[in-house]
Amino acid sequence: MVFYAPAQLIRETRRVGVEVRPATVTASNWDCILEFGEDGWTTQEAAERGSRQGAKNAKGERLRDQAQTLALRLGLRLIKGLSRTGAERLVAARSAAA
Repeated sequence: MVFYAPAQLIRETRRVGVEVRPATVTASNWDCILEFGEDGWTTQEAAERGSRQGAKNAKGERLRDQAQTLALRLGLRLIKGLSRTGAERLVAARSAAA
């Protein structure tokens, strides 16, 4: 198995035209995730809203039409000094507050 440094992954992601969004306490999980659309729906949220052909974002645009607009949300695992346990507590507190 080959492992790449985060900087290499970010550089390659940008090279192929995918936006890279920073790790933030308000949006990131432990792992990096793919988001799409300007409103930042994750693939999991889109699945909960229905099939990609039928689901729509807040602007009424079909998700299938937004598949070309991808973004990589960096995960909390990339923050030096933040433990997985700490990140999981942060994500749980954020979910409870919503």
